[in-house]
Amino acid sequence: MVSARIRTARIILIWLILTETWNIVSNLVPIRNLSTISYIALLMFWIFSLRDEIPNPYIRRRLIAGAVTLIILMVVRYVRYNISVTGSDLYRYLRYAYYLPSILTAYLSISIALYIGSRENGRQRKAVKILGYIACILILLVFTNDIHHKLLNIWYEDGKEHSTSGPVFYIIMVWYVLTVLISFAVILYKCRVKEAVLHWRLPATIGLIGMALWAAYYANGGSSPHLFGLSLYNIQEVTMFMFMCTWDSCILIGLIPSNSLIKEREWIKEGIRRNLVNELDHISRIYTRMQSEEGEVFRQSLSDICCVGAYIKRRANLELIADERGYLSTAELSLAIRESFDYYAIAGISVGYEETGDVMAPAPLVISAYELFEEIMQKACRSACYVKIQATETDDAQIRFNMIIETDAEPGYTIRNKSISDAGFMAAMNSRVDIKEQDDTTNIVLSSGYSKYSKKIYKMPPFMGGYRQNSFGVYGLAVFLSLNEQLLKEKISVHDSLGRSLLMSKRYLTIKDVSDGSKPSKEDIITEWGRALAVIEDGYDTSVSTTVVEEYDKLIARAKSMGIDIVLTGSIPKEPVIAEVVDSAITVHITNVIKHTTGKRALIDIVDSEDGYVLTLRNDGRSLETEHKESGGLKNLRARVEAVGGSMNVDYEPFCLRIKLPVTDIYSDTSKGD
Repeated sequence: MVSARIRTARIILIWLILTETWNIVSNLVPIRNLSTISYIALLMFWIFSLRDEIPNPYIRRRLIAGAVTLIILMVVRYVRYNISVTGSDLYRYLRYAYYLPSILTAYLSISIALYIGSRENGRQRKAVKILGYIACILILLVFTNDIHHKLLNIWYEDGKEHSTSGPVFYIIMVWYVLTVLISFAVILYKCRVKEAVLHWRLPATIGLIGMALWAAYYANGGSSPHLFGLSLYNIQEVTMFMFMCTWDSCILIGLIPSNSLIKEREWIKEGIRRNLVNELDHISRIYTRMQSEEGEVFRQSLSDICCVGAYIKRRANLELIADERGYLSTAELSLAIRESFDYYAIAGISVGYEETGDVMAPAPLVISAYELFEEIMQKACRSACYVKIQATETDDAQIRFNMIIETDAEPGYTIRNKSISDAGFMAAMNSRVDIKEQDDTTNIVLSSGYSKYSKKIYKMPPFMGGYRQNSFGVYGLAVFLSLNEQLLKEKISVHDSLGRSLLMSKRYLTIKDVSDGSKPSKEDIITEWGRALAVIEDGYDTSVSTTVVEEYDKLIARAKSMGIDIVLTGSIPKEPVIAEVVDSAITVHITNVIKHTTGKRALIDIVDSEDGYVLTLRNDGRSLETEHKESGGLKNLRARVEAVGGSMNVDYEPFCLRIKLPVTDIYSDTSKGD
């Protein structure tokens, strides 16, 4: 979760608990209305916390408008019970004003819910406007009650006030309940992305508590429930709780973008490059050198750049997954090491790998293990390396993780990895490293043991290596639905761009027969690596103007250089954001055809309809995998598809990837008003 916003949420929660406690205790003491003043102060605090926290003006204005409406409600309550005289016109209109927050907060909630992560299309704006007109009509009916008496019929008898509810009252109740329920349904729908499946419970729980309190109030005849003769709460507190806590929880889990979240995401984005600065310098030096090399010297340099590139690519992928969940499967580490070994084997290193079990481990531990592996391969390994991963979970929920690396390192090898060398980090991860020399072999053993339910191990304390406390948590949803496409592109670009370069290079290094012209040329290799380095170091250059058709021509040419023919039917999307997703889908599809099938043709069908685009991607081969798991490229692709409001389905036997995308460009400038 976003650490800066967690502090605000804690203040709000403690403030609410203390105020409500006083609200109950005040039944026994003469000091009254202190809780009302406290609620007003809390709402003002919340408003100030939103002003600099929510960058989206549409959402920010509606959240503040809701808070101001609730402040007015609390002021009305105070004036009604302390200043106005029963039976006066002021008293009557103060009673009417009680219905204002129920109408407005419900409308503001559904307008915010519909806006979050949704496409900027006319239908949504029309729906919000219609709801706004309904809210205005209800408000008008409330304050004209003296004319029609359809809200309340008030009369005085025997010195007491009596009233009966009219049809407008029940219409407002139905409006509030339906609108709030729809708002929560929309919120949960926005949380449908699987990376947020552990976090939708927070707003859902608040909604259930609020609706239960609301129902209990009206089940008690429209008055406060009592316990041991003490009034527990009033309907005004329920309205405030549901609006403020629901939307603050949405900010907290990243459903609503916040500046704290953006700053931490920017830190993550820069952290990828900062953590890999040595590797990027290394790969840049190799790239500069290999441009003037020929023959076996060029092949050796290309093997070297592939080894480092594979590490950067897989490390970026681990960062992305860790960014979403804060923990990683040890199977992800296995995939990373296996891919690295593919290229080290081409470079002439004798490699071996064995794995036992699969557990979920803290992301810093897994990433640091991969860092350690790469350091040994780059700095210590001379001609042979064997890695063994052991991951088990006992019946009493104890996790055991060991990574054993056997290599022919020089005697006296010491670990330079900052995280692994940091005592504080190792203590926090319940880990240790042992180095043993035996004959001509050096054994490096990274071991960790902890309880599956240990809060300490998942707290992510500060340590070296690029992470910091509370850096992991609920970030994936904000990327997919709130922070637009650009930030996601920045992070996925490292993985995807290097993936193309690596596949092309692997084909160059492994194909001996060039008679069919399918082997890429040295010039192709140099060009592709130059492009990959530019993307990693500088990001996407949006100032370069190229047409969609030109980009697809380049993609088809790159596919051919990797030995795959693209059979494309249908029209190419013209919207920039949609075109970029389609480009990514085709790139991932080509990669999967090469790595996981016997196919040589990527069959791509694009159907353009009024509702959007439907992509169907197949191949002409059979699968080489016995077990199918969505990870790596497909996982990142799903993130991009769902970020633009689309959906993706994958079938494996035979392979068929179906993607539905909206027809409009969803990311317009949100600063242009409502």
